Amino acid sequence: CPDKMKLKLSVLHEFCALHSLSVRETPHVHRFEVRAELSAPMPGQDGFIVNMIEVQKLLQKIAKPLEGTLLNQNTAA
Repeated sequence: CPDKMKLKLSVLHEFCALHSLSVRETPHVHRFEVRAELSAPMPGQDGFIVNMIEVQKLLQKIAKPLEGTLLNQNTAA
């Protein structure tokens, strides 16, 4: 059914931050991912459902307070 077809989009942002699992463990770095998964009806003539660059900017804004921090002590989350 063409009227039920949807377009799915996944936008990924990666960042690095530190964490430790216990007070005895030395904090270490991991790469974390923030992902937005969007779906919408098939696009119109312009072919767009969302501006991917704007979604990427939003993901960067979300991750910015966490980047490079010790997550155990970060109150931004």
